[in-house]
Amino acid sequence: MLKSSLTGDACQEAIFLLNHTTDTSLILQKMRETFQHCQKLMNDPDRSLDILSVLPRFLDTKGLINRDFTLLFDEDASTRLLQKWDLIFRCNVIREAKQLT
Repeated sequence: MLKSSLTGDACQEAIFLLNHTTDTSLILQKMRETFQHCQKLMNDPDRSLDILSVLPRFLDTKGLINRDFTLLFDEDASTRLLQKWDLIFRCNVIREAKQLT
């Protein structure tokens, strides 16, 4: 469970800092602190498409998506996210994904 989650102005300040720093440890800290806000954005159909413009660090910070996946689930599930799948599974996943609306 998260120890603290920023809200309001403190959350907006953290997001501003995220977009203007290259310090990986600071990025990881602020992303953790804004995790709940980010989840609300991702789960809002009207705002989810903007997530990478609001939080571009997902594009350039290695391990950030996996770290968020760990916060959502647990270490065991996170480890499985990065496992290499057999080719037969990959084809099935792609086929199923194409059927999603």
